[in-house]
Amino acid sequence: MAESTIVEVIRMLDPPDAWTMRWHFVIDMNGDGQITISDVWLWASYIFFAPGDVILLGIMLKLPSVAAFLEMTPKLVSGWWSFAISFLFWTIFLGSLSAESRREKEKRAHH
Repeated sequence: MAESTIVEVIRMLDPPDAWTMRWHFVIDMNGDGQITISDVWLWASYIFFAPGDVILLGIMLKLPSVAAFLEMTPKLVSGWWSFAISFLFWTIFLGSLSAESRREKEKRAHH
């Protein structure tokens, strides 16, 4: 199953089913019966969009009135909002790791 097909299926589901399907990981992500470079790209996409998807689907599941007000549906999975949230998350996360690494190097340099 190609990534676009998986995403399209998720986008048609109710939030609880979309949540379950979003977190279903298989090694052969595109369903072609082989592990190829295409699967590696899909693994990276799966990981990259995880923070945004967890927040969006979490709001739909835990705060349905907020989701309804904001007109949130599973169609947002791996879309622009998920991209923006995920990009922000990874920027902060990787920036924090980098800063911590620099602090550790400076500590070792002074001892």
